[in-house]
Amino acid sequence: MKIGISGASNCGKTTAARQIAKDMKLPMIQEGFLAFTNARKSAKSPMAMLQTHLDIITKKAALEKRAGAAFIADRTPIDVMMMFCTLQEPVKNAMPSSAVAAFTEQARENCRVYDYVMIPPWAVFTYHDPAQWFPATSTPKMNPWTNYSRHMMVHGIALDWIGSDKVITPPAEIFVDGKISDWLSQRIGLPETDREVSV
Repeated sequence: MKIGISGASNCGKTTAARQIAKDMKLPMIQEGFLAFTNARKSAKSPMAMLQTHLDIITKKAALEKRAGAAFIADRTPIDVMMMFCTLQEPVKNAMPSSAVAAFTEQARENCRVYDYVMIPPWAVFTYHDPAQWFPATSTPKMNPWTNYSRHMMVHGIALDWIGSDKVITPPAEIFVDGKISDWLSQRIGLPETDREVSV
């Protein structure tokens, strides 16, 4: 079973991926987005910017192929496409349309490897405390409404690229209660995990 996890920053992707990988004894493909975001910041031209997006989906695909028949992927090309869509219009407009089309098709093609893509519910972890939203009270990780729009963009791309039958959206309480692995097993028809549960 090949499962990708996508969504906006701080929605619980990595937390879920680590838990599922541990409980289901599956290899976890790291997101690698720190290097990606640093490369975006240092890109000197629109084509160099486009290349950073192509590089990460190419590297991700190679790692997933090496992992074999089953894995959990923290982020997918859907996230990369979302990030591409957030680029300023002058930057995107300076890219050859043929190159953008080729990148988009490659990202879509790379998503076909997943049996399912799971999108955690937005705001379960980061924005449960309104104090985190305002710089006057704390340092927010991201404007919550910007983050929300990106999360919805991820969901829309996922539905378009892989179809509603393969997009999984768990309820928030599953994340809060730490029962994501068993819920996912039931959702996709696998035996429940045998991990110990503390009471």
